[in-house]
Amino acid sequence: MRWAVVGLAMLGMASAASAADYRPPVLRGSQWDSTVPNYRDWSGFYVGGHIGYSSATADFGEGGSSIIADILRLSVLETEFSVSQWVSPGGHGNGTPFGLFFGYNWQSEDAVFGVDFIYSHSSILAGGTDSLARNVTTSGGDNYDVFVSATMGSKITDMLSIRGRGGVSYGPFLPYATLGVAVARLDVVRTATVTTVEDPGGVPIVASESRDESRKGAFGYGLSAGLGFDWEVFPQLFLRAEYEYLALAAVEDIKISIHTARAGVGVKF
Repeated sequence: MRWAVVGLAMLGMASAASAADYRPPVLRGSQWDSTVPNYRDWSGFYVGGHIGYSSATADFGEGGSSIIADILRLSVLETEFSVSQWVSPGGHGNGTPFGLFFGYNWQSEDAVFGVDFIYSHSSILAGGTDSLARNVTTSGGDNYDVFVSATMGSKITDMLSIRGRGGVSYGPFLPYATLGVAVARLDVVRTATVTTVEDPGGVPIVASESRDESRKGAFGYGLSAGLGFDWEVFPQLFLRAEYEYLALAAVEDIKISIHTARAGVGVKF
Protein backbone atom coordinates (compact mmCIF):
# COMPACT_ATOMS: atom_id res chain seq x y z
CA MET A 1 0.00 0.00 0.00
CA ARG A 2 2.81 2.32 0.90
CA TRP A 3 4.48 1.72 -2.45
CA ALA A 4 1.24 2.40 -4.27
CA VAL A 5 0.92 5.81 -2.57
CA VAL A 6 4.53 6.71 -3.43
CA GLY A 7 3.97 5.71 -7.05
CA LEU A 8 0.85 7.82 -7.36
CA ALA A 9 2.64 10.82 -5.86
CA MET A 10 5.53 10.55 -8.34
CA LEU A 11 3.08 10.24 -11.23
CA GLY A 12 1.28 13.39 -10.07
CA MET A 13 4.54 15.33 -9.86
CA ALA A 14 5.51 14.28 -13.40
CA SER A 15 2.09 15.32 -14.72
CA ALA A 16 2.38 18.74 -13.05
CA ALA A 17 5.84 19.31 -14.52
CA SER A 18 4.61 18.33 -17.97
CA ALA A 19 1.67 20.69 -17.63
CA ALA A 20 4.00 23.54 -16.65
CA ASP A 21 6.09 23.00 -19.80
CA TYR A 22 3.12 22.70 -22.12
CA ARG A 23 2.33 25.63 -24.46
CA PRO A 24 -0.86 25.58 -26.50
CA PRO A 25 -0.37 25.74 -30.27
CA VAL A 26 -0.75 29.18 -31.85
CA LEU A 27 -2.60 29.55 -35.10
CA ARG A 28 -0.33 31.58 -37.40
CA GLY A 29 -1.44 33.24 -40.62
CA SER A 30 0.75 34.71 -43.37
CA GLN A 31 3.40 37.10 -42.01
CA TRP A 32 5.45 39.82 -43.81
CA ASP A 33 9.13 39.03 -43.76
CA SER A 34 10.94 42.27 -42.99
CA THR A 35 14.14 40.89 -44.47
CA VAL A 36 12.70 41.05 -48.03
CA PRO A 37 13.37 44.56 -49.50
CA ASN A 38 10.39 46.45 -50.92
CA TYR A 39 12.33 47.91 -53.88
CA ARG A 40 13.75 46.87 -57.23
CA ASP A 41 17.28 46.82 -58.53
CA TRP A 42 17.92 49.80 -60.84
CA SER A 43 21.73 49.69 -60.88
CA GLY A 44 23.63 49.52 -64.15
CA PHE A 45 23.25 50.87 -67.67
CA TYR A 46 19.96 51.68 -69.41
CA VAL A 47 18.87 53.02 -72.79
CA GLY A 48 15.53 54.00 -74.33
CA GLY A 49 13.51 56.23 -76.62
CA HIS A 50 11.01 59.01 -75.93
CA ILE A 51 8.48 61.39 -77.46
CA GLY A 52 7.02 64.51 -75.88
CA TYR A 53 5.43 67.93 -76.14
CA SER A 54 7.43 71.17 -75.73
CA SER A 55 6.31 74.74 -75.19
CA ALA A 56 8.92 77.45 -75.73
CA THR A 57 8.90 81.11 -74.68
CA ALA A 58 11.27 83.52 -76.42
CA ASP A 59 12.17 86.98 -75.13
CA PHE A 60 13.33 88.92 -78.20
CA GLY A 61 13.53 92.31 -76.49
CA GLU A 62 17.30 92.69 -76.49
CA GLY A 63 17.50 91.16 -79.97
CA GLY A 64 15.59 94.06 -81.49
CA SER A 65 17.17 96.65 -79.24
CA SER A 66 20.72 95.89 -80.34
CA ILE A 67 19.88 96.39 -84.04
CA ILE A 68 17.93 99.61 -83.42
CA ALA A 69 20.70 100.95 -81.19
CA ASP A 70 23.20 100.33 -83.99
CA ILE A 71 20.99 102.09 -86.56
CA LEU A 72 20.66 105.15 -84.27
CA ARG A 73 24.20 105.09 -82.88
CA LEU A 74 25.58 108.55 -81.98
CA SER A 75 22.16 110.11 -82.71
CA VAL A 76 20.42 112.55 -80.41
CA LEU A 77 17.27 110.42 -80.58
CA GLU A 78 19.03 107.42 -79.04
CA THR A 79 21.02 109.52 -76.58
CA GLU A 80 18.06 111.47 -75.21
CA PHE A 81 15.12 109.09 -75.72
CA SER A 82 16.63 105.52 -75.72
CA VAL A 83 14.60 104.61 -78.80
CA SER A 84 16.18 101.14 -78.90
CA GLN A 85 14.30 100.28 -75.70
CA TRP A 86 10.85 101.16 -77.04
CA VAL A 87 10.08 97.72 -78.46
CA SER A 88 10.29 94.35 -76.73
CA PRO A 89 8.84 91.58 -78.87
CA GLY A 90 8.21 88.14 -77.43
CA GLY A 91 6.80 84.93 -78.75
CA HIS A 92 5.61 81.44 -77.95
CA GLY A 93 5.84 78.20 -79.86
CA ASN A 94 5.40 74.48 -79.41
CA GLY A 95 6.49 71.23 -80.97
CA THR A 96 6.71 67.45 -80.56
CA PRO A 97 10.32 66.45 -79.88
CA PHE A 98 11.49 62.84 -80.00
CA GLY A 99 14.80 61.12 -79.39
CA LEU A 100 16.90 58.85 -77.19
CA PHE A 101 18.03 58.68 -73.59
CA PHE A 102 20.66 56.59 -71.81
CA GLY A 103 22.52 56.58 -68.52
CA TYR A 104 23.95 54.68 -65.59
CA ASN A 105 22.61 54.15 -62.06
CA TRP A 106 24.29 53.41 -58.76
CA GLN A 107 22.12 52.02 -55.98
CA SER A 108 22.45 51.74 -52.18
CA GLU A 109 19.45 49.87 -50.76
CA ASP A 110 16.48 51.94 -52.01
CA ALA A 111 18.48 55.10 -52.86
CA VAL A 112 19.37 55.46 -56.54
CA PHE A 113 21.84 57.96 -58.02
CA GLY A 114 23.02 58.27 -61.58
CA VAL A 115 23.89 60.30 -64.65
CA ASP A 116 21.37 60.67 -67.47
CA PHE A 117 21.77 61.87 -71.08
CA ILE A 118 18.74 62.82 -73.18
CA TYR A 119 18.73 64.01 -76.79
CA SER A 120 15.69 65.38 -78.64
CA HIS A 121 15.17 66.38 -82.25
CA SER A 122 12.48 69.02 -82.66
CA SER A 123 11.02 71.77 -84.81
CA ILE A 124 9.83 74.35 -82.28
CA LEU A 125 9.00 77.73 -83.86
CA ALA A 126 8.64 80.91 -81.81
CA GLY A 127 8.29 84.42 -83.17
CA GLY A 128 6.94 87.85 -82.36
CA THR A 129 6.60 91.47 -83.54
CA ASP A 130 6.45 94.75 -81.63
CA SER A 131 6.24 98.35 -82.81
CA LEU A 132 5.83 101.84 -81.39
CA ALA A 133 5.42 105.42 -82.74
CA ARG A 134 6.06 108.60 -80.78
CA ASN A 135 6.46 112.33 -81.36
CA VAL A 136 9.49 113.76 -79.52
CA THR A 137 11.25 117.12 -79.28
CA THR A 138 14.97 117.17 -78.64
CA SER A 139 16.77 119.46 -76.25
CA GLY A 140 17.83 121.48 -79.30
CA GLY A 141 14.18 122.12 -80.27
CA ASP A 142 13.98 119.71 -83.23
CA ASN A 143 10.69 117.84 -83.54
CA TYR A 144 10.45 114.24 -84.82
CA ASP A 145 7.87 111.57 -85.45
CA VAL A 146 9.68 108.31 -84.71
CA PHE A 147 8.44 104.86 -85.69
CA VAL A 148 10.31 101.67 -84.67
CA SER A 149 9.43 98.01 -85.18
CA ALA A 150 11.16 94.69 -84.63
CA THR A 151 10.29 91.18 -85.78
CA MET A 152 12.08 88.14 -84.37
CA GLY A 153 11.90 84.43 -85.04
CA SER A 154 13.63 81.29 -83.77
CA LYS A 155 13.49 77.61 -84.65
CA ILE A 156 14.82 75.08 -82.13
CA THR A 157 16.03 71.96 -83.94
CA ASP A 158 17.99 69.94 -81.36
CA MET A 159 18.27 69.71 -77.58
CA LEU A 160 20.69 67.77 -75.36
CA SER A 161 20.65 67.57 -71.57
CA ILE A 162 23.31 66.03 -69.32
CA ARG A 163 21.79 65.54 -65.89
CA GLY A 164 22.57 64.17 -62.48
CA ARG A 165 19.70 62.05 -61.21
CA GLY A 166 18.59 61.02 -57.72
CA GLY A 167 15.59 58.97 -56.65
CA VAL A 168 14.12 56.40 -54.27
CA SER A 169 13.01 52.96 -55.42
CA TYR A 170 9.58 52.05 -54.07
CA GLY A 171 8.17 48.77 -55.29
CA PRO A 172 8.32 48.86 -59.11
CA PHE A 173 8.48 52.69 -59.18
CA LEU A 174 11.50 54.98 -59.19
CA PRO A 175 10.47 58.63 -58.65
CA TYR A 176 13.41 60.95 -59.30
CA ALA A 177 14.62 64.51 -59.74
CA THR A 178 17.23 65.77 -62.21
CA LEU A 179 19.56 68.76 -62.40
CA GLY A 180 22.16 69.45 -65.05
CA VAL A 181 23.27 71.43 -68.08
CA ALA A 182 21.73 71.72 -71.53
CA VAL A 183 22.63 72.77 -75.04
CA ALA A 184 20.24 73.58 -77.90
CA ARG A 185 20.79 74.23 -81.60
CA LEU A 186 18.58 76.83 -83.23
CA ASP A 187 18.11 79.15 -86.20
CA VAL A 188 17.53 82.85 -85.46
CA VAL A 189 16.14 85.66 -87.65
CA ARG A 190 16.02 89.33 -86.57
CA THR A 191 14.56 92.32 -88.43
CA ALA A 192 14.30 95.93 -87.25
CA THR A 193 13.10 99.14 -88.89
CA VAL A 194 13.53 102.76 -87.78
CA THR A 195 11.66 105.59 -89.55
CA THR A 196 12.01 109.24 -88.55
CA VAL A 197 10.12 112.29 -89.83
CA GLU A 198 11.86 115.52 -88.93
CA ASP A 199 9.67 118.66 -88.68
CA PRO A 200 6.40 116.82 -89.42
CA GLY A 201 4.44 120.11 -89.13
CA GLY A 202 6.53 121.90 -91.73
CA VAL A 203 8.57 120.53 -94.61
CA PRO A 204 9.18 116.96 -93.41
CA ILE A 205 12.48 115.16 -93.85
CA VAL A 206 11.87 111.41 -93.88
CA ALA A 207 14.57 108.85 -93.15
CA SER A 208 14.07 105.11 -92.87
CA GLU A 209 16.42 102.15 -92.41
CA SER A 210 15.81 98.42 -92.02
CA ARG A 211 18.20 95.63 -91.17
CA ASP A 212 17.87 91.87 -91.35
CA GLU A 213 20.15 89.49 -89.51
CA SER A 214 19.98 85.72 -89.45
CA ARG A 215 22.07 82.92 -88.03
CA LYS A 216 21.61 79.23 -88.71
CA GLY A 217 22.87 76.51 -86.40
CA ALA A 218 23.54 78.76 -83.40
CA PHE A 219 24.11 77.05 -80.07
CA GLY A 220 22.51 78.09 -76.81
CA TYR A 221 23.70 76.85 -73.42
CA GLY A 222 21.85 76.74 -70.14
CA LEU A 223 20.51 74.74 -67.23
CA SER A 224 18.13 71.79 -66.98
CA ALA A 225 15.88 70.70 -64.12
CA GLY A 226 13.18 68.04 -64.02
CA LEU A 227 10.97 65.55 -62.19
CA GLY A 228 9.76 62.13 -63.28
CA PHE A 229 9.43 58.44 -62.54
CA ASP A 230 10.40 55.12 -64.06
CA TRP A 231 8.06 52.12 -63.77
CA GLU A 232 9.44 48.60 -64.05
CA VAL A 233 6.91 46.51 -65.98
CA PHE A 234 9.30 43.57 -66.53
CA PRO A 235 12.70 42.86 -64.94
CA GLN A 236 14.58 44.57 -67.81
CA LEU A 237 11.84 46.79 -69.29
CA PHE A 238 10.55 50.07 -67.84
CA LEU A 239 8.33 52.99 -68.81
CA ARG A 240 9.26 56.62 -68.16
CA ALA A 241 7.26 59.83 -67.67
CA GLU A 242 8.90 63.16 -66.86
CA TYR A 243 8.83 66.95 -67.01
CA GLU A 244 11.92 69.00 -67.86
CA TYR A 245 12.61 72.74 -67.87
CA LEU A 246 15.43 74.29 -69.90
CA ALA A 247 16.60 77.88 -69.45
CA LEU A 248 19.04 79.01 -72.13
CA ALA A 249 21.39 81.96 -71.97
CA ALA A 250 20.95 84.65 -74.64
CA VAL A 251 21.60 83.63 -78.25
CA GLU A 252 21.89 86.67 -80.54
CA ASP A 253 20.42 88.64 -77.61
CA ILE A 254 17.40 86.31 -77.51
CA LYS A 255 16.55 84.41 -74.32
CA ILE A 256 14.60 81.14 -74.61
CA SER A 257 13.01 78.86 -72.01
CA ILE A 258 11.49 75.46 -72.85
CA HIS A 259 8.99 73.33 -70.91
CA THR A 260 8.79 69.68 -72.01
CA ALA A 261 6.59 66.77 -70.94
CA ARG A 262 7.67 63.41 -72.33
CA ALA A 263 7.00 59.68 -72.16
CA GLY A 264 9.40 56.90 -73.02
CA VAL A 265 10.27 53.23 -72.82
CA GLY A 266 13.65 51.86 -71.81
CA VAL A 267 15.69 48.71 -71.25
CA LYS A 268 18.10 48.25 -68.33
CA PHE A 269 21.07 45.93 -68.36
